[in-house]
Amino acid sequence: MALQVVRDAKVIEQEWSRWLDLEEDPSPFCQPQVLAGLNHLFGWENVLLQVNNELSAWCSLRKRGPLADLVVPPLTQFTPILARPELKNGDVEEIVSTLMLPHAELPYSRFFSLPPSFGSAFPGHPDRRVQQVTKKTFHVACAPLEEALSSWSSSHRRTFRHENERFQFHVDEGNPIEIAQLTDAAYRRGGSRLAVEPKRLHPFVQQLTDDGLVRTVHVTDTSGDLKAGIILLVNKEKAWYWVAGSHRGPAMTVLLAHTL
Repeated sequence: MALQVVRDAKVIEQEWSRWLDLEEDPSPFCQPQVLAGLNHLFGWENVLLQVNNELSAWCSLRKRGPLADLVVPPLTQFTPILARPELKNGDVEEIVSTLMLPHAELPYSRFFSLPPSFGSAFPGHPDRRVQQVTKKTFHVACAPLEEALSSWSSSHRRTFRHENERFQFHVDEGNPIEIAQLTDAAYRRGGSRLAVEPKRLHPFVQQLTDDGLVRTVHVTDTSGDLKAGIILLVNKEKAWYWVAGSHRGPAMTVLLAHTL
């Protein structure tokens, strides 16, 4: 199988649009606004990898001095890979392996995080130089409040019922930069930080909001102060937990209950 590399921005957009048209329910992580926007934030190059007419992957080429590698950007849950709808699981392993083939325009170091739909179709790689790590993606169906709570542990249900009256739930009323700042503060308490400064993230999130790809949920206390918030990436029927933070305490538990 042949591995083709596309680096021209207009061609990438045209080719990717063609692949998206084949998807019934593409995730926000496959939308060009998200992909190109993240690479712009980090100063990385958009590169499209195509395997015959079977599969296409939108990748991020990171350069650091003389070094370069293909990476999955922060704030991205997986490498956007689109394939023929009729592609069978037995073919996927060989096709995805082709993404690792030597190519003059690609660095030796390449990191791919396969979408959940590819997880069971790629059990192993014969080349020992290729390292694999299993990841899990949690999928939770939304439900009426009491039904959603019924699947929670008894301790979390008690926390919600005891603390719920202390908070007010809001949908699409929050300031994304405040939620990002809350997220960054939570990361810093744990000794790390958000990959992007909240102020730099704000115009990107605002553009995605204008494009209908972002919604926000948050809770405030009785004084109106923000206590927990989530920026969700959305498509027609699903929402992806994306940027989220809270103060210490029960606020996130209450927020998640109402969000679900």
